Amino acid sequence: MSRPDCYWRKLDYPAHCRSLFLVFQSSLLQGFNQLHPSHTKKQKHWEGIESLWLHFLLDFTYHPEGQLVVPKVPEMFDLIMMMTKSKRRGTKLLSLSVLRNITFHQFNRPRLLSSGEFLQVLHQKLSEGSAEEKGMVASMIWSLVANNQKGKLIVKCSGLDTKLQEAVNQLTLTSKSSPSQSEEKLQIMNYVLRILNTDEKNKKK
Repeated sequence: MSRPDCYWRKLDYPAHCRSLFLVFQSSLLQGFNQLHPSHTKKQKHWEGIESLWLHFLLDFTYHPEGQLVVPKVPEMFDLIMMMTKSKRRGTKLLSLSVLRNITFHQFNRPRLLSSGEFLQVLHQKLSEGSAEEKGMVASMIWSLVANNQKGKLIVKCSGLDTKLQEAVNQLTLTSKSSPSQSEEKLQIMNYVLRILNTDEKNKKK
């Protein structure tokens, strides 16, 4: 086990969450930016380090402190979004999971909803992503629009509601072969669509 892996995995996250907030004050999180392709140049040994970093960020962003801190680190947010487009399945899912956690903090809503690149990531995942990725995107949209009229408007104007409906239709067709794996994702996606369409239904009444 590498030294970073040993250190991170020995941390008791619930007990040390407040202490981890101080990580932002150090240069530790800045090290994540060294994973940018301009630094790694696709060297194979960086894949393991990349995985360690993403697992650490996933654990860190389970807590409000991490959700608030990570987007503030220069270039980290952009790099995480870049990693969602990786050819490696593990990297795609981990980085998307980190983004999902970041959406849980209400203070991040304005930045996320005003980021064209972030909204494009959601579009791409709903169009071309796996069922697991589409389910995560639905959870992210849910977090962004819950009790947030402006968020609903932005999501609709960006066409994400249409993409989400298309994803539901596609997943419904493919779920016949493996209903148990798709049922929960479809429930979440349909619920989010109901949230987005609530205002229109009220206007018709």
